[in-house]
Amino acid sequence: MATQTDRDQMSVELAELRTRIDQGVAATAAVDATRASEMTSMLKALTDLTAKLDAVVKDNERLRAEAVIAEQHTRIPREPEFKDGDSPEQFCFLVEGFLSVYTDTPAFTVLQSAFQQFPDALGWLMDERERDELLHTKPWATLKPMFLERFAPKWVKKPNNNKRRKTENATSNGAGPSNPRPMDGTKGSGMFSPFLGRELTVFEWEGYRKNGMCVKCGQKGHIASKCGGKDAAKGVAAMEVEKKDDA
Repeated sequence: MATQTDRDQMSVELAELRTRIDQGVAATAAVDATRASEMTSMLKALTDLTAKLDAVVKDNERLRAEAVIAEQHTRIPREPEFKDGDSPEQFCFLVEGFLSVYTDTPAFTVLQSAFQQFPDALGWLMDERERDELLHTKPWATLKPMFLERFAPKWVKKPNNNKRRKTENATSNGAGPSNPRPMDGTKGSGMFSPFLGRELTVFEWEGYRKNGMCVKCGQKGHIASKCGGKDAAKGVAAMEVEKKDDA
């Protein structure tokens, strides 16, 4: 049976044990608090780092997107403009490039917008629109030759009408028919007579040779290589007189 002294001793030991337990709990709590604080700081640092990383990623994505957009803009042709003194050929090149991308844009609308800084060109376009009410529906293939003929006529290929003009001149001077071939369907000699405005027949060529007549002016006394450019009409008149004499 425990005595009072034993009970007192036990009470002291229990009190000491409780004190140590309390101290251990307090120490553990302090350690836990420290650890908790450290964990909170680490978590905050991790959160900040994640935010910075996200910002860097977004910034890189933005830079890449801007680079792609910039590259696309370099590939997209700018809207053409035509001002006084600009090269018509270069302008046509810009219009064709623009229409190759914006295929739904009417060529007339492109020209109308491009001529805003050039009143003369805009006035010409509007005049053409008055002449042709459907001009705004015409493709660039139709408008381009019209534009070049107006602003760069030296680049427009025109048919060679020199031969036709010679024939017309000969006809207007009364020098013969406009058909360069013999009218009666006889075989041609291959020798062109300027004053007749056509090719001589074989029969005519033989007659010219025998009579010593010039095929350029139709007169006697010299050959074509030594013709002094006499009036073709005189040659025609001489032939008419010879025909009457023969008759």
